[in-house]
Amino acid sequence: MARVSMLVAFVFFGLFNHCEANAFLARGSASGGALASLGRAAVEERLLEEVRGFMGKGKMDAQIPAIKTALEPMWLALPKNRAGNLESSEVRYVLHRYFVQRHGWNIEGLDRGVEGEAESSSAAILRGRVPSFLMDRFEEAFGASGLKLHELAILAATLEHFIHDEATERLQAVYEALELSTDGEIADSDVDAVLQGTMYATLLGQHRLADSTWPLRERLAQFGKKYPGWSDTKMWLKDVQNTVTYLRQGSTNPFTAHTGITFAEMSHIADEVSERFGSFQNGECHHLRDVLLEHEEGETGLVTLDDFYAAGLENNLRLKETADYLRDQGAIDDSKVGVPRVIVTNYLLSKGNCMGNTGFYQICCMNECEGLLSQIERTVAAPTATPRELVAIASKIASSTLEAYGSLPEDLVKRLEQVAARNGGSVALHGRLFAQWLHFAFPHECPYPHTSASTNPLTAAEWMEKTSKQTTLDANALQQYVDSSSDAKENKEEEQASEQSRWSDEDELLFQPSVLPGKKSLAASSAKMLLKVVLSMGALAGLAIAAFEVSKRSFNLQGAGFSKSKSHMV
Repeated sequence: MARVSMLVAFVFFGLFNHCEANAFLARGSASGGALASLGRAAVEERLLEEVRGFMGKGKMDAQIPAIKTALEPMWLALPKNRAGNLESSEVRYVLHRYFVQRHGWNIEGLDRGVEGEAESSSAAILRGRVPSFLMDRFEEAFGASGLKLHELAILAATLEHFIHDEATERLQAVYEALELSTDGEIADSDVDAVLQGTMYATLLGQHRLADSTWPLRERLAQFGKKYPGWSDTKMWLKDVQNTVTYLRQGSTNPFTAHTGITFAEMSHIADEVSERFGSFQNGECHHLRDVLLEHEEGETGLVTLDDFYAAGLENNLRLKETADYLRDQGAIDDSKVGVPRVIVTNYLLSKGNCMGNTGFYQICCMNECEGLLSQIERTVAAPTATPRELVAIASKIASSTLEAYGSLPEDLVKRLEQVAARNGGSVALHGRLFAQWLHFAFPHECPYPHTSASTNPLTAAEWMEKTSKQTTLDANALQQYVDSSSDAKENKEEEQASEQSRWSDEDELLFQPSVLPGKKSLAASSAKMLLKVVLSMGALAGLAIAAFEVSKRSFNLQGAGFSKSKSHMV
């Protein structure tokens, strides 16, 4: 069945939120979740209880090995500090990639910090403070020398468990809105309404469940009329339910009569929906990518702005973003004078194309380049590699749009050698230049890495608030732009020259491990850190595993007192 464009869904979301947003995915406008009304102290106590509670659950022992396996390639490939650990910025980077690859979750606070909000704001804690707060607690418990792989896996598991608890709260709110009891079992006829209500709350925000006197069942019926993608989503929800029920047959008592589904069973299904929805929704990202690449210039991953708009008109997609907004998103290439081109991958991965409103994470298009990089990291298992090693690895990698090269084009090999020549013969895997090389090698999967501070990625609502400008063109302006655009095509030599001009020699290392201070400063800092860790351990006595890990360490922390150096997120 052909997918229906999510653009129409965006139009529907716009009707509810009374504001313009982005193309085919849309983000809810308000922060949701049951914690939104709590103060900072209550939120922090809730976080601590989650950490303590999860640490004491035996099921973590079963989860940690799988999480460690998923994290290990990144762990091995990232530069370590003198204590042999990952520092805070690297921990955020690893967790961000882990959750994006695993679930399509873009957790705020991992990709960037929360700025401009009062420290006492519970909203600030919800939008980005949760990961930061957990990291602070882990640093207090494990010491400021950074985290080891096992500790990193514990932190990932804790954060994931916290998100699952938030999903359970959302499910409880749906039960309440549908006037169902969480005690006992619900009839099969109510199961569909519960699952659909949970997805409704995920897409529009949990606050939507209680902000209307209109019964939720009636709103769900209208939702399908406004949102064409709803039909496919309901089929998918039913499929997840059936799959979970089938897999859990062996864990149920066959001699106990069941007339419906318990809340605990529904909670398990809701968890699976939460974990799998990112992958399901990513199909829409692929559909949009394929539509745009029909207008691609060569094999560049670029589409002229007029073709971008034309593709929207031809396929009934809401591709109407202004050039200024796209440029701030990092989705415009201006290397051809007077011919703005859309970088398809950057556009798909832009903030405006995220959806969902859980209060903790957004559901975004999955970055396929992360998977390609993971294959390289797994093989290299070090922060740097020689051009020869990277050529051998990259030539065997296939993507969803490109068969394995077999033999890399000569220009790509030369580029990699030039990058290595700037760095003593090796290439940093987590630097801007290698990320740029990956974009040229896999233009349909890897985004172009702009230099830091050269873009300003914001949601449509944030951008309009900041600039007082509209993010989209109206129908007349859009059609006029398409009609007035020149149909003349550049000759091959001019295209090649343009591609050469796209390459930038400016490098930025993603991470630079801290440098140890002088011996005297180190001793003083170590003593100070010893006191801090001891006090922190008393405050966090519930972290049994954390205490165990700290007890194995030497309190003469060589990493204590590190001076932070500036690093960039590419």
